[in-house]
Amino acid sequence: MATGPSTGRAALAGVSALGLLATVVPLGAHLAPLEAAAAPRKPAVVQTVTLGESVRGRPIYAYRLGEPADNGVPTVVLIGAMHGNEPRTRPALWSIKDGDPLVGAEVWVIPTYNPDGIAAGTRKNARGVDLNRNFPYRWADLDGNYESGPRPGSEPETRAVMRFLRRVQPDRILSFHQPLHGVDTDTKDRTYAERVARILRLPRKTFDCGGVCHGTMTGWFNHRFTGSALTVELGPKPGRRYLRTTFARRILKVIGAEPGDYAVRVAVRVAVRVAVRVAVRVAVRVADAQRPVKTGFSLATKAATAARWSSVAPVEFIICRSNSRASSVSCPAAYVTERRIAP
Repeated sequence: MATGPSTGRAALAGVSALGLLATVVPLGAHLAPLEAAAAPRKPAVVQTVTLGESVRGRPIYAYRLGEPADNGVPTVVLIGAMHGNEPRTRPALWSIKDGDPLVGAEVWVIPTYNPDGIAAGTRKNARGVDLNRNFPYRWADLDGNYESGPRPGSEPETRAVMRFLRRVQPDRILSFHQPLHGVDTDTKDRTYAERVARILRLPRKTFDCGGVCHGTMTGWFNHRFTGSALTVELGPKPGRRYLRTTFARRILKVIGAEPGDYAVRVAVRVAVRVAVRVAVRVAVRVADAQRPVKTGFSLATKAATAARWSSVAPVEFIICRSNSRASSVSCPAAYVTERRIAP
């Protein structure tokens, strides 16, 4: 089919518009393998925050990964080593922190909540307090292995994490422990907890502390905020390789995150929007160029119109001075100023 000059130009513009995405972001750029060894590997961590210090002055770090929550993605906090004698809660979190950049969620990783306990190999902090009994929700004065401290929130580690969670207000918290091997599904969001257990391939369990859990982080958060906090218990001695590979990948699946470059994703989104807008405009112009243009009535149409009018009986119109408008209604003789006969 032949096209005029304007149609041809519009069609070429349409091809250019549809190819705009490939111009702005080369197709496959976000899929290119990392074998381009010349380019340095981009770190996953986009921000490092010091939440506070332990009793002995050791810093407590939180690492932000993924894309900002302002993008409409969930905010998730992953916490390890709340108890110093549970060190295997950290390798999977280290692997996520040191891995590829993430998209799909804003992820905060706190690999070592209790640095003094890790250094000493003890459950409690340097003052002998179980940090998971020190939160100000259902706090009780406990002794022994679950020493809860002199008052709620008495420990610097507890206060640092409370400040952080108040500021971030995450949608989800996964708090990793050992060695009970299971996921607490008797919690605020049971459906999500069961999904976590299924994906992590851990048994569904109820962790009720033998009756009531006093002063726990998950209990405090679930009571005060709209998000949900969940306890995940690993076994006594899970393998480090398993934790850093398989288990870390399952955690990402649970929280809805995946490897990807956020900057490239944003560029692709912008390019797609621009390309779609341009393509729509070009399509409209192409359609306009192909639409026939009306240049007036044909001679046959004019002849038919004249014949129709010639067959109509004459109608008398009179002009009344009283209202100065043509009318076929009666008009007093004194007011008749003109008579007309319609053709």
